[in-house]
Amino acid sequence: MSYTTAIYLRLSDDDNDLDTIKTESSSIAGQRIIINDFINSHTELKKSNLIEYCDDGYSGVNFRRPSVIKLLDDVKSGIINCIIVKDLSRFGRNLIEVGNYLEQIFPIFNIRFIAINDNYDSSTKNSCTSNIEIAFRNLMNEEYSRDISAKVKATKKIQKKQGLFIGGAAPYGYKAENKNLVIDECAADIVKKIFEMAEMEISFINIAKALNSENIPSRSNYSGRSSKKNYWKAKDISNILHNRVYVGTLINNRKKSISPRVVKENSVQDWIIFENHHEAIIDAKTFERVQKCFNKSTPRNKSKCFYEEFKRKVYCKGCGKVLQRHYISNSHFKNKETKSFFYKCDYGIYDNCCTERVYIEHLKEIVTNFLNTYLNIISNKIKAIKQKQTEIKNKALKNISDIDAEIKQIESTILMEYTNYRGNVISKDEFVSRREKLSNKIHTLKLKKEKINSDLKAPEIITETEKILKDFFDYKTITDEMIGELVNKIYISSNSKIEIEVNFKDIFNI
Repeated sequence: MSYTTAIYLRLSDDDNDLDTIKTESSSIAGQRIIINDFINSHTELKKSNLIEYCDDGYSGVNFRRPSVIKLLDDVKSGIINCIIVKDLSRFGRNLIEVGNYLEQIFPIFNIRFIAINDNYDSSTKNSCTSNIEIAFRNLMNEEYSRDISAKVKATKKIQKKQGLFIGGAAPYGYKAENKNLVIDECAADIVKKIFEMAEMEISFINIAKALNSENIPSRSNYSGRSSKKNYWKAKDISNILHNRVYVGTLINNRKKSISPRVVKENSVQDWIIFENHHEAIIDAKTFERVQKCFNKSTPRNKSKCFYEEFKRKVYCKGCGKVLQRHYISNSHFKNKETKSFFYKCDYGIYDNCCTERVYIEHLKEIVTNFLNTYLNIISNKIKAIKQKQTEIKNKALKNISDIDAEIKQIESTILMEYTNYRGNVISKDEFVSRREKLSNKIHTLKLKKEKINSDLKAPEIITETEKILKDFFDYKTITDEMIGELVNKIYISSNSKIEIEVNFKDIFNI
């Protein structure tokens, strides 16, 4: 059998706490050497087409890793039929999920799975690793991951209390050296400039525009974290002007990790504050004057008109940036004041940028009408698909019935051949040869039957879409929650042309 083999490599930040020998073997390069040596020592794998998948810096406690997601997509697409890892813990440290892939999913797709150091090879019936042992090792891997995570958290807690900077990327204007903050002179000059403009009561957005017009690189571009051109935004300016790190104060323990993907803000009482911790860029008096300028600013509208359903969904078609929400005040009789909210590109650097105001009430009306029409079209599409599926199912059930009848006939033939053998009509060798041919036919028919059964399952997207449609037809209107759930992105062009991207457009590919 020829193989297209996936080499899967993974290293998480927690693995850095291993001893020197283990760290070397667990490194990406170390895993690659071990796997390549294994492949070169096995003839059937030596000639296989190799595809490498690597997740560097990702925990194994879940499968939300870019390369493992791509790997599993390629498994479903039939691109690969063999997976090799250094050991089971590289593939994952979650007992239930790893066991499900090894025992349920990979066998269905005829995937050969090899974990070298665990001496596990799914193609070898007498592999020295039993299912019980595999489950036990997965359990140990999961517990090990929890133990390492607890140790890392404990270490970080001590470092926080010691006043070390462990916040990842240093604040703009500083460099992190040996977990201490050191001034970066070039970026520090920009920070001073931002505070000078703020003292002159220049708005956040106008400070951002001034920096962009001078082609001053934003924080992500300056630090090299992004190769794509990013622009200063009002939020970036606000974050800098509010940050006490620029007067030499370090605040640790602002947040805590609840799970690998969930971070929660700590209360102020839990913060660990170090005054005069590092060299200041801004003196305390200047910082306080700037804070007073903020306090004079008009507070944001606290009315119910926040349009949360559009939050971070509206983009400029020209520059691709998220459009910020603006408002203008409207004075009415009886001394009441309301505000009209609109979207507009703050940069306007490309011809197709949305430089005209697009009022959110108008946008909401357009989106609502679009979704009404779209969901009705989807509903008709679902009905057509399900009708087609019914026809396919009836035909498939007929095919399955024919296959079962054929299998039964072949089994009767095997029994008849066995009777001939027992009656010395045919020799033992002749019987074995005929039985093998007939058994192979049965095996082929069973595979065909399995394929028909798998094809009968309704695509998951149909089930999900039917749930959305049920909500729609139950409410008989488009709610704010439905807009938030159904709309993925909205693009606005220079001529106020609006393009809406929904979350379940793949229904049209079925």
